[in-house]
Amino acid sequence: MKKISTGEDSTLGVYRSIALIISGDKDNKAVKFFDKIIKNSLNGEQTEVWAAEFQMMYLIFTLAFGDSKKEEENNAESI
Repeated sequence: MKKISTGEDSTLGVYRSIALIISGDKDNKAVKFFDKIIKNSLNGEQTEVWAAEFQMMYLIFTLAFGDSKKEEENNAESI
């Protein structure tokens, strides 16, 4: 199995944990994204992720914080 830079296996469960640590919120969009994929995967959290680590981190950050940046921009425009 492929490993990520932390030495952990590249699995949906590991990336869900990273999303939770980064966002600090189990209801965050990034965490919920992984919850949904894990629920629909045959191997659940142990499903191997073949995408490059930098792509997965970009996905997590975009899901976790992407909407908040748009909200800030919209709030700034309304002032």
